[in-house]
Amino acid sequence: MNKQGIIKSISTLFPTEWLGALKFGVTRILISIALSFFCGVTASANSEPTPTPTPTFKSVIRGAMPVEIFVSDTAQKETPLVFYLKGLPHHSGEYNKEIITLLTEGGCHVAVVDYQEDQRAEVPTINKDVLALRHFVNTLQKTYVFNIDRVFVIPEGYTIAFNIEYYKNETGSHAMDIWYPYKSKVAVPLVMQSSHSKAIRMSNEQSTKFDDALIEGFAIHGYAAAKIDHPAPENDVMPSAKIKSAVRVLRHNAHQYHIDKDKIGAFGFSKGSSSVSFLAFDHQKATDKGGYYYEENESIQVALLFASRFDLVQAVRDPLTRKKYKDSLIENFGDYTQDPTLYLRFSSISYVTPQAPPIFLSTGAADADRVEQVRALSRKLKENSVPFIYTQEPFDEHQTTSNPHTLKAIYNFFDEYLK
Repeated sequence: MNKQGIIKSISTLFPTEWLGALKFGVTRILISIALSFFCGVTASANSEPTPTPTPTFKSVIRGAMPVEIFVSDTAQKETPLVFYLKGLPHHSGEYNKEIITLLTEGGCHVAVVDYQEDQRAEVPTINKDVLALRHFVNTLQKTYVFNIDRVFVIPEGYTIAFNIEYYKNETGSHAMDIWYPYKSKVAVPLVMQSSHSKAIRMSNEQSTKFDDALIEGFAIHGYAAAKIDHPAPENDVMPSAKIKSAVRVLRHNAHQYHIDKDKIGAFGFSKGSSSVSFLAFDHQKATDKGGYYYEENESIQVALLFASRFDLVQAVRDPLTRKKYKDSLIENFGDYTQDPTLYLRFSSISYVTPQAPPIFLSTGAADADRVEQVRALSRKLKENSVPFIYTQEPFDEHQTTSNPHTLKAIYNFFDEYLK
């Protein structure tokens, strides 16, 4: 088609004012537009996203740091935001452009923070930056549209599998997000976190409130990571049934996510800690109908349990236990003095045996009745010769830990059994 043919063809596509521009020497612009239209020129999978104007993040490690924002073309209120940490020690940037493109084309905003090979950008120090980034999202929300409860912090060379279902029955389904090394030639150990929020798996408010940056730290430390919906217990389903299915799903897909299926650990805080304790201690094979891949191994090799309630009989008797919680136990399980069956069934301490994996226990020194709960569990572990470490933090609040010494001990503990 010659130039006049193109001009004639586009006359039905553009306003007459635009066609008037042809008479004034702007032919080249319209021809370019027409060629794009007729030749089907679109952004390819290999095209690089373009960053928007750069905001500044205040890093604990490096001070003021620029943040490159790559915006998804499909931004909406449910759009995830992924902080992508470049220039980390022990991580490769070989696939950075490819990963960022895949994430943005997959519907995520990507915020790139470059640590420029700063050797301080490792756990436990970088955990503070992870929490600072979670506070920084409040600034970004003034400019960008995204879901504040779908914020991820991943190291370079990693990508994310979103909303992988691990359990489903008539009451609903449960899913998880998995971040893992992209195109890795070696399988890596995985750590799974059971959410402490019943309603929102990646709750930003919960993470900042409880100083929870552990799962991001594990990924930065070289593990694959998964965060699962809280597997809320049901009276007709064993407490361990749902979370065991999450482990089976991860093992079944180990090759896809470059996971060493023989090296899986788990941790939780509060409600999440309770669910992980059942996973660690209950070794009866799950037989419920809502899970997947029952042929896979359900065991884990190590666990971290923060403050929770592991012995419900003790909880209902303890004067430090909140009245509201006691009332809910009595309402759901009845009078324990008459029939403690349900109390024992839903107490993970009932399932501790010498086959339990190594356990790291941590609680605040003044965390109400949960201190005695953790002490009781430590005694039970000792009776069964289960390897464990027990730490108490000198804070009064119910939370995880931001103590760098404890964080380092946790990562070292998992390294000992998984690396």
